Amino acid sequence: MKKLIGVDIGGTKVAVGLIDLSGAVLEELIVASDGRNREPMFEIVVDAIRSLLKKSV
Repeated sequence: MKKLIGVDIGGTKVAVGLIDLSGAVLEELIVASDGRNREPMFEIVVDAIRSLLKKSV
């Protein structure tokens, strides 16, 4: 089954979701973010995606 990852990056949170091709949300994760600095924000996004993938196994 093919799956997609959606990422919503905001100033106060990062939301990531795993969805199937019909658009059904299979897993989701929301974590706090800090939009004031790029480097920590990049790490927050990467960590959120990694956590989502681990959660979905």
